[in-house]
This record gives sequence, structure tokens and C-alpha cells, in this order.
Amino acid sequence: MSLRAKYKISYYKELELEFGQPFHTMEEAFRFVRNYRKDAGKSVIRKHLEQYLIPVENQKFSYYLPNKKQIAICVLEK
Repeated sequence: MSLRAKYKISYYKELELEFGQPFHTMEEAFRFVRNYRKDAGKSVIRKHLEQYLIPVENQKFSYYLPNKKQIAICVLEK
């Protein structure tokens, strides 16, 4: 049974939020991706980082890997 069939939706909003990860070094970024993509080889991870890793001018971090996620917030009433 769907939420719409069981409840009245009094508020609904879709959002896109950034859940990216900062890194000190390229090696740290590589280890992070390898941890989550155990099925990917070194060359695949390197290509992914070359495509998506952003160098940043920040006192704490040197790189940023963006990760946007789509979410929805809804308030339901019985």
C-alpha cells in the first residue's frame, strides 16, 4: 500500500543536497573510493577521481569529491 493511499500528505518538498567528501591528499581520496567500490580496479578508481575530484583552495583540505543526493521531505497525517 502506498503512502498516498494510507495517509494525507500535508507537506512535500523535494531537495538536492550535497553530501560530498573533502580530502587532504589524492591518496586519501583513492582509499575512500576504494573502500566503497571494492569491485572496482585501481584504473577505474583513478579515472573516476580524474573525472570528479575537484582541487580546492582551502586551508584544511586540498580536494573535494562532490556527491549530490535527491531527497524528499513529507509530513503525513492519518
